Amino acid sequence: MQFIVLIRDVLIDFTSSIISLIRIPFFCRYRGLSINRKSLQTLFILSNGPSLELSIEKYKDKLNNLDLLGLNMFAIDPYYILLRPKYYVVVSPDMWEDNSDIRLLEKRKRLWKAINTNTSWSMDLYLPSEAKNNSAWKKYLTNDLISIRYFNRTPIEGFRFFKNILFRYGLGMPRPHNVLIPSLMIGINMGYNIIVLLGADHSWLPELSVNDNNEVLVCQKHFYDQNTAKPAVMGKRGGTRKLHEILHKWQLSFQAYFEINEYAKSQKTKIYNATPNSFIDAFERIDLDYNSVILSASSRSKSV
Repeated sequence: MQFIVLIRDVLIDFTSSIISLIRIPFFCRYRGLSINRKSLQTLFILSNGPSLELSIEKYKDKLNNLDLLGLNMFAIDPYYILLRPKYYVVVSPDMWEDNSDIRLLEKRKRLWKAINTNTSWSMDLYLPSEAKNNSAWKKYLTNDLISIRYFNRTPIEGFRFFKNILFRYGLGMPRPHNVLIPSLMIGINMGYNIIVLLGADHSWLPELSVNDNNEVLVCQKHFYDQNTAKPAVMGKRGGTRKLHEILHKWQLSFQAYFEINEYAKSQKTKIYNATPNSFIDAFERIDLDYNSVILSASSRSKSV
C-alpha cells in the first residue's frame, strides 16, 4: 500500500513539474529577481490583518527604523507615512489591469494617488510582470523616488528540488492566491536572513456565512476598516465564488506557506510569525516582547 502511495505521489509531482515547465514560456514575462543574493538582516512584512494596528502601536518607535514591506492598500492609512516602508507589493489585477471592474476604479485611483503623493523616501514598488503592459495605473505614478520592479507570479508545482530551482531564479512561486505569498518570496530572493510577519491574521474562517439565497458571504476585515467592514459576496471574473471555491482558494494559500517555509530553509532564511492569534500554522511563532534582539539587530538608517 505504501509503495502504491509513493508511486502515486511521484506521478503527481512529475506531471505537475511538466505542467509548470509548460507554463513558464507562456506566463513568464520577466527574467526574475537577481540570483545574486545580498546578505541582508531582517525584513518585517506588514500584512493588513486586524491585528496590525495593535502591533504598530506597540512597536512603532522601533519599526520606523527597520526594513519594512507594505502591501495592497496599506498606503491609504496614516501609518504609511509614519513607517515609510522600503518595499511595497501590489498583486490584485484590479489595481493595474486596463479592463478592471469599473466599480473598483475609485479604489485603484485612491491607492496610486496615496502612494504617489505620500512617498517622500526611496521605495521599491513590486508588481506582477503582467502590469508592465498595462497603462491604467502608470499615469498616477510620477514620483521619482518610487522604483518599479516586476516579478513573475507563475504557479510552480512539482518535485521540491525542481520548484526550489525555479523559485530561486524568480520564474514563479507557489500559487499566489494572496499578496502575502509573493511578498514572502520577494523577501527571500532579496537575501534577507530573517523575515517577520505582522498583521498576518488570516482569520477568515469565522467570518464565513451562507444566506438564504445560497450566497456565500465573507467579512474581510483589515486593520484600517475592521470597524466598518461588512459581509459581502466574494467575486471572481465572470461571477461570484461558491463555498467550495473559497475554501479551496484558502486551502491552497495555507499550503503555499509550507512550501515557502521549505524554500526559505533552503536559502538560509528564517521566517517568524509575530502575529497574535494568526491562523497560519507554517511558520515558527514568536512574541517580539521576548525577542527584542530581532528588533534591535534590524535597525537601519532610512534615507529621506
